[in-house]
Amino acid sequence: MTSAHKKNVLIVEDDNLLLVTLTHQFEDAGYVVTTATDGAKGVEQFTSEQPDAVIMDVMMPVKDGVEMLQEIRAAFPETKVPFIVLSNANDMDYVSRAMELGAVAYLLKSDRQIDSVVALVEEHISKV
Repeated sequence: MTSAHKKNVLIVEDDNLLLVTLTHQFEDAGYVVTTATDGAKGVEQFTSEQPDAVIMDVMMPVKDGVEMLQEIRAAFPETKVPFIVLSNANDMDYVSRAMELGAVAYLLKSDRQIDSVVALVEEHISKV
């Protein structure tokens, strides 16, 4: 698969260890990975890279994941890009707000194996 045909995933995560782990897992699965460590940079990367999928945390510095998602949805209301929240925040306000804004899944980090996140992205990218 040439890089021109690879799918691009944006990972927005402020935990460096998880960011590196997710990056390696997605690269091993054949994805081009773009990263950001806060919601503001996530919006910038989404705008410049136009990824095929976004994996994002909620609790981040500068701009949280819900604010990031809200800003992207306002700027790109027709986007079909799947957003998957991977967070430690099990707060129903975050969950309901993210889902209202069109996140396709809200997963707790403690409940997930990294390879299942890759499989979930592949499932949702194939629907677009």
